[in-house]
Amino acid sequence: EEVPETGPASPSLNTKSSDDISSGNVFSIERAKSGRSTCKECKKKVQENLLRIGKLTPFKNKFITHFFHVECAFESFKRARLKGNVITEIGDIDGAENLQDNEVQFVIDAIEKYKA
Repeated sequence: EEVPETGPASPSLNTKSSDDISSGNVFSIERAKSGRSTCKECKKKVQENLLRIGKLTPFKNKFITHFFHVECAFESFKRARLKGNVITEIGDIDGAENLQDNEVQFVIDAIEKYKA
């Protein structure tokens, strides 16, 4: 039996008003705090402590965060119609400064692979 998920689509969780987006970046990266979030691309759970990319998405008068596995985020970019909806450099991602060197390289490699 599956427990109902109160994830990113819940208005009370992971929401920001347009005034809260100070960096201008719509993408963030972090370790999954629990194993409850679901990747918007592959629809599978993002395991606890696994790196995930969050994308701020407008929802009514707020923004909600949709989470992706790192690889899945770049897979989803192949369908993006606007350049602002893709990551083209590590500076496009809030929280990248908190990553370890090998994690930064992993993300840079994913960016380069996507650009190729």
